[in-house]
Amino acid sequence: MCRGSQFAKFSISAVQQALATNAQYVKHLGIHFSALLDCVVPDAESAQIDIIDPSTVYFRKLVVDHRRLSTVWTNLCTLEIHSCIQPVAFEKQVVALVRRNPGLVTLRFGHDQTVETIEELVSVLQQGLREFHLSTAVSPNTAKFVLENLPDGIRAISLNIYVNADEQDHEYLPTSIGPRPHLLLESLRITGVFTGFQEHVLFPFLGCCSTKLKKIEIPETGYFSCKTIASALHLLGLHFTSFYPAELPNGKDSLDGDIADLLDANPQLTSVHLTSCRSAGWLTAAVLYTSEHLQELDLCGSDLPSRELRTILRGAKNLRFLDAITPRPTRAQLESTTSPLIPPMRQNNNDPLFLADDVVDGEWSTTSLERFACRIRVQRPEWQVAT
Repeated sequence: MCRGSQFAKFSISAVQQALATNAQYVKHLGIHFSALLDCVVPDAESAQIDIIDPSTVYFRKLVVDHRRLSTVWTNLCTLEIHSCIQPVAFEKQVVALVRRNPGLVTLRFGHDQTVETIEELVSVLQQGLREFHLSTAVSPNTAKFVLENLPDGIRAISLNIYVNADEQDHEYLPTSIGPRPHLLLESLRITGVFTGFQEHVLFPFLGCCSTKLKKIEIPETGYFSCKTIASALHLLGLHFTSFYPAELPNGKDSLDGDIADLLDANPQLTSVHLTSCRSAGWLTAAVLYTSEHLQELDLCGSDLPSRELRTILRGAKNLRFLDAITPRPTRAQLESTTSPLIPPMRQNNNDPLFLADDVVDGEWSTTSLERFACRIRVQRPEWQVAT
C-alpha cells in the first residue's frame, strides 16, 4: 500500500469486508505511509481518520470498521513499513502488529522510532525471525542493544548508525545472561558514520557470531583499521576482501602513495572502493594492474587519469565491474572540443576522459567485464556549421 490513490478505496465498506475476509492469506505486507497503518491496526479511539493524500496534498477522511479490521493480520511472513510522519500512537500500532504475527520471517523498517519503541519491539520478536533491517539512523548504544538482543535464529541484519553530538545517547543495562549468541548469522550490513564507536558496538557482538558469517559490509567506517575488530573478524574466517576510503589514514584525502601501500598490503582484495579519492594516481593504478583477485572497482569521482584507467584495464584480468565516472570536466578542459572543425584531441596525459579510440582499440586483458561506466570524449569528423 504505497500510492495515494489507494487511500479512498479503504472508505468503501465492501473493500474492508473483503480485506477482513482474505487477510489471513496475506503473507507479505508493505506500508509506505503512516496513515495507512490505521487500515491495518486501527486506532480504537476514532472510527474516522483524517489523512493527507500524498498524490493530491488534500485531506481525505477514512471511515474504518474497527470490529472488522482490528485483528485480521495474524499470518504475515514479511512486514515492511516506511513512513516520514507518524503520531505517537503509530509506534504502538507497529509493535502490536509485530506481536500478533509470531510467524514473521523478515522485518524492514524505514521510519523513525523512539528508543523505547525499539526496546519494546526487540523484546517481542520471535525466534523464527530471519532478517531484520532498520534503515533510519540509530545511536551507537541503540545499535549495540539491537545487535546483542535480536533472536538467536537471525540470519541477516542491516542497521544505520549515526553519532549525533547534540543528542544524549540512551544507555542500556546489560541483561543478566549477557549478549545472545548469533551462531546462524550470515550477513551483516551497517551504514552510517560512527567513528570512534566501532569497537564499542561491534567487538562484543562479533564474539557471539560463528564462521557462518560470510558477508560483512560497513562502508563508511573503517573496521579492519581497528586491530581488535580485525582480529575478531579473522577468528571468524573473514579477511580483508573489501576496501573503502574509511580504511585509509586520512580518508578520502589520503595521498596516492598511502592508497597504494594499503592496497599492496592486501593482495586478496576482491572489491575496492575509492569513491572521491582525488589523489589516486599512477601508484594506485600500478598496484591494481597486478591484482589477480580484483572483481569490483569503484573510482567514481576519483579523477584518476584515463592513462591510469587504461593501465588497470590492461592488467586486472578478473575485473567484472568498473565505475570510473569522473567529475564533470571544466570549461578549460573542454575548450579543445568546442570547435566543430577540429577533432577533439587529448589535452595532456592527465586527461580524465577516454577518447573513443581508447575504448575501441584499447588492449584490455579482462574477459569478464560486465559493467563499465566512464566519460568518453567522442571524436567526430569535420563538419561545417551554417552561419
